[in-house]
Amino acid sequence: TLRTLLLALSRRPAIGTAMDRLPFTRRLVRRFVAGSSPADALRVIGELDARGLMTAVTYLGENVVTPADADQATRTYLDLLGEIEQRRLSCLPSLKLTHLGLDLGEERCLANLTKLLDRGAAAGIRIWIDMESSAYTDRTLDLYARVRPRFPDVACVVQSYLRRTPADVDRLVGLGATVRLCKGAYQEPPTIAYPDKRDVDAAYRHLTERLLADDARAASVYPGFATHDERLQQHAITTA
Repeated sequence: TLRTLLLALSRRPAIGTAMDRLPFTRRLVRRFVAGSSPADALRVIGELDARGLMTAVTYLGENVVTPADADQATRTYLDLLGEIEQRRLSCLPSLKLTHLGLDLGEERCLANLTKLLDRGAAAGIRIWIDMESSAYTDRTLDLYARVRPRFPDVACVVQSYLRRTPADVDRLVGLGATVRLCKGAYQEPPTIAYPDKRDVDAAYRHLTERLLADDARAASVYPGFATHDERLQQHAITTA
């Protein structure tokens, strides 16, 4: 129920903005969103960095519908990369391809992504390509494979709730990729994603073992595990 609510709110930014202004809902919003501007985000990142914590930063706004919006998102990420480098923050941008214009054409998205990867490589900052709904899985993985020969440090994300993910992970192992495993948060039909949390968790454990298997290590796969579930965290630690 909470996931359904949050997904609905994510498609109605005006509601989220209003909630951020009201004292009794602002605390809830700020658990998930650092603020409404890059300055807000950098302040929070700086506070966490001072505590010795690594961070990732995402500029919300997927599925842009105009080239101007895609270009503006690209400029915002370029500015963030500059600030991260200048302030020497242990922070990695994590972006969605539809925010860079994937719905407007792969070449436009690729041009914007390449600008960011060039800037990240110059600063020694790894960039994560986040995963979106299943409608974008193939395009995301294909574009990732396309840029990786030039940018070997670029990283991608896979979702354990998708039934297809074991095959996707095998493909990424073959590339020697940097991979972050998460559970997945989009609403998908049961033919595409596991509807039962137990099955999602079981898939997460299996994929954790796959990403830490001997052949994955031999291929120099760099895995990351994103979950609040302490049992799954412990499984990753024990397996490693």
